Amino acid sequence: MTFKKIQQGFTLIELMIVVAIIGILVSIALPAYKTYIKRTKFSEIVVASSPLKIAVELCLQETSNIGDCNAGAFGIPANNFVPVGRISSTEIFGSIIVITAVGAPGASVDGLEGESFALSIPGPITNGQIPWVASGTCKPAGIC
Repeated sequence: MTFKKIQQGFTLIELMIVVAIIGILVSIALPAYKTYIKRTKFSEIVVASSPLKIAVELCLQETSNIGDCNAGAFGIPANNFVPVGRISSTEIFGSIIVITAVGAPGASVDGLEGESFALSIPGPITNGQIPWVASGTCKPAGIC
């Protein structure tokens, strides 16, 4: 009479394959997760540009001259007006708004390394439509 041995558990090779697959998945997911977290924190900087944008737009409607719309004039906040905690500075030069996050390259503060977000008006304003264009060091980093 022959008895069949019932297999119980996994072999060492099967466990090693599962561990290898999990390691590959983690190595792919971790950088994407870090970028996602950084983008989430940087969204605060992008949102903070809205009141500054509105102030420049109102100034432009009142004066019809973008050159008059500088920081501290016509209701536009002064430079370095800091409305939220993750912003280190704001600068407004007529048609350009630059907001810089906290931190410095290589010296992360709250996950940010001094990335900047800039809005500019590159061309003429027609029919009251202001063509804001976003740029800054956040673009190559993929966080804005």
